[in-house]
Amino acid sequence: MYFLDKELNQKIPMIKVNSSNISLIGYFNSHLYIRFKETKFVYRYSKVSQSLYNELINAKSKGSFLSENVKKNSKKYPYKKLDGGIYDW
Repeated sequence: MYFLDKELNQKIPMIKVNSSNISLIGYFNSHLYIRFKETKFVYRYSKVSQSLYNELINAKSKGSFLSENVKKNSKKYPYKKLDGGIYDW
């Protein structure tokens, strides 16, 4: 499945993750995409390294990792709330 980032005109592959808080995660060109379970919106975090993304994917608690390493550093990783659907390939 993918998320269509209309601003970047890019289909972002999204993967389902085992998390109580996060339903889908995607990554493209230093942008981290997160869809939380309680919302239809996708949040795009900028300036995220591939290695940080890999750590998130491999974290035992993805929600805690995101909160501690990305959300608390909003100046380093600015985010934007995006509207749009999740589509099957």
